[in-house]
Amino acid sequence: MICTARKKQETLVLFPEVMAITRKFSDEQFGVLMRAAFSYRFGGDAYSGDDVAVDVAFQAVASQIDRYIAFCDTQSTNAKGKAVQPSAAKYSQSQPSDPPIHVQSISNPYPIQSNESKADKPPAPTKITRKPHGEFGWVKLTDDEYNRLINDLGEAEVKRCIAYVDESAQATGNKNKWRDWNLVVRKCHKQGWGMNQQQKKGGYESGVDRLARLYMEEFGE
Repeated sequence: MICTARKKQETLVLFPEVMAITRKFSDEQFGVLMRAAFSYRFGGDAYSGDDVAVDVAFQAVASQIDRYIAFCDTQSTNAKGKAVQPSAAKYSQSQPSDPPIHVQSISNPYPIQSNESKADKPPAPTKITRKPHGEFGWVKLTDDEYNRLINDLGEAEVKRCIAYVDESAQATGNKNKWRDWNLVVRKCHKQGWGMNQQQKKGGYESGVDRLARLYMEEFGE
């Protein structure tokens, strides 16, 4: 860094630390800081604005400007013969090292507000819980689905259809890929699944007997 012996140095020098200090500044904040730096360098006016982030950065920049002016004054004095002019390397060694500038992460005081408020966001979907029914637990229904089946078909018929569908799925490993068990139970009622065999038996057919029969019907063994 070389300074001439002119009475007034009409130069503004900024150090690389300025980029780190202002890395989160908006263009408007950076422009305000540069204007304040020029005013301080050539007019001696300190920053008097209300932006805290700009004020913190200005204090660091002003300190750099003061150190640079002091350095240039020393160089100018030496050039006039009042002192032996040291080389730039010797000057840097003879002078105490400047304390490091601690860069503080400054949050932007003007954050961008989202146009979408939290109140406008749709609520998260409610998780639906289905409970297993039947001896083997294949038939899974919500409480609402089960109650509507009772109201529509009657408790005895619902239990019969659930038992038949549950045992059918167990016997075949759910080969039919049933997923909507509410619909399957209603289809069992509508089409009378298992009614013919129960009539032929002349009464109640146990779960084990129905399972064996379904297996025989499926695999013929």
